[in-house]
Amino acid sequence: LFVRNCYNVYIAENNIKSNAYNSIDLKKTEKLHIQANKLYNNSNYLNSGIISDDSCLYIKIDSNEIINFTNGIFSKLEFSSDSIFRNYIKTRSVGISVNGDSGIVRQNIIDTSTLINAINVSGNNLKILQNKIINLTQSKGINITGSKNLVANNFVSIGGLGVAKGIVLNSNTKLNNIIHNSINIYSSDQINGRGIEILGGDTFVIKNNIFCNTGNGFASYLQSKPLATSWDYNVYYSPLKKIGWYNNITYDTLSNWATLLSGDANSMFINPFYVSNVNLRPNQRFINGAGLLYP
Repeated sequence: LFVRNCYNVYIAENNIKSNAYNSIDLKKTEKLHIQANKLYNNSNYLNSGIISDDSCLYIKIDSNEIINFTNGIFSKLEFSSDSIFRNYIKTRSVGISVNGDSGIVRQNIIDTSTLINAINVSGNNLKILQNKIINLTQSKGINITGSKNLVANNFVSIGGLGVAKGIVLNSNTKLNNIIHNSINIYSSDQINGRGIEILGGDTFVIKNNIFCNTGNGFASYLQSKPLATSWDYNVYYSPLKKIGWYNNITYDTLSNWATLLSGDANSMFINPFYVSNVNLRPNQRFINGAGLLYP
C-alpha cells in the first residue's frame, strides 16, 4: 500500500501480505492514523512493515500486528501528539526505528526475534515508555544515539548464546534519562551480555532501574565513563558478581562501583527474583518502595 501527497489518511483493519515490498509506505503525507492492521511478510527481501519518510507529519501508528519484516516500523516523530502505540512486532532486523524531535513510543511489544535491535532511538526529546521487549536472542533492546530522550518503565529481556544488551547509550549522546526500567539478561555470553552499556556521552540520569544479568555477563558495562551523570537507586544483580566493567577492571562489589561512578549511594546488589523471563515484575521484597520518586 503506497500513499503519496495525501492529507488526513486513516488506514485500518487491513490484512496485507507482502513479498518484496514495504507493506505500508508513506511519503509527503499529513495527519496519518494507521490502526489495527495485520501485516505479514513471507520473503527475505529488505523491507518494512510501516515506513514513513521525513516529510510526513502528524503520525499515529497503533495496535498493528507486524510480522517478519526486516524493519517493523520506521518513522520520524516531530510533534508531542505523534505516537507509536500498542503495536505487536516480530522482526528480522529492527523492531521500531524512530527519529525526529518529539513524540512517544509506548506500550509496544517486540517479541521472539533474533539478531535485532528492538528499538532504535536516533531522535531527540522522544519518550520511550512502557514497552515490552521479550523472548529475544543475540540482540540489543533499546539502542540510543539521540539526546534529551526519556526511556522509562520498559521491560527488556534477552537470552541466547551471544550478544545481549538491554540498554545501549552510544557516544555523542547527551541528557538522556534512563528511569524505572527492568532489564533481564540471561545470555551465556561472558563478555557481550550487558544489562546497560555506555559507549560515551554525558549528562545522563540513570535511576530506579533494575540491571539484572543471570547469565555469564555484566549487569553494567562502561566503555567510556560518562561525565556529569547522576546514578542512584538502581538494583544490580549478577550471580557471578559482575556488577560492572570499566577500563579492563571487573567490579564485584557495589561499594567499589559506586566510588567509580561517584553515585549509586542508595543502590542495591540483590536478586530481583523476576516472575519469569517474560514477566519482569520483581518478587524481591527488599526493593519494594526502595526507589526515588522521579518526575
